[in-house]
Amino acid sequence: MWETAIRSLLLADNDLQALIASRLYPNALPPNVTFPAATYTLVSYASEREHAAARSGRALLQFVAWSPSWLQARAAARAAVSALNAVRVTTPDARLAALPLAERDLMDEELGLHGRAVDFLVYITEE
Repeated sequence: MWETAIRSLLLADNDLQALIASRLYPNALPPNVTFPAATYTLVSYASEREHAAARSGRALLQFVAWSPSWLQARAAARAAVSALNAVRVTTPDARLAALPLAERDLMDEELGLHGRAVDFLVYITEE
């Protein structure tokens, strides 16, 4: 699936890997996770066309970096932007292109965590 390719692209970035190692999870952080860590979530998908050869669409993907340190959360988000900014990649299943759209700060006061969310627009053509 294309989400796996996005995850691989993110984890291949040296700056992001230095911050979160492999702590990048779909949808939610697991219990007892070590910080900093991050999640990625498919917010929406809009199919553009389908025919016998391929299906294409646009996805809104959200990346959120979490850390007790605002600076670490921001650095991880910036690394994610660097990893996916204007990327074009072909996998065995799909062709992908990604662009960052917006960033915002988050705060989980109960856990004392700072978050930095980045929304990406991902163009997908599935073979």
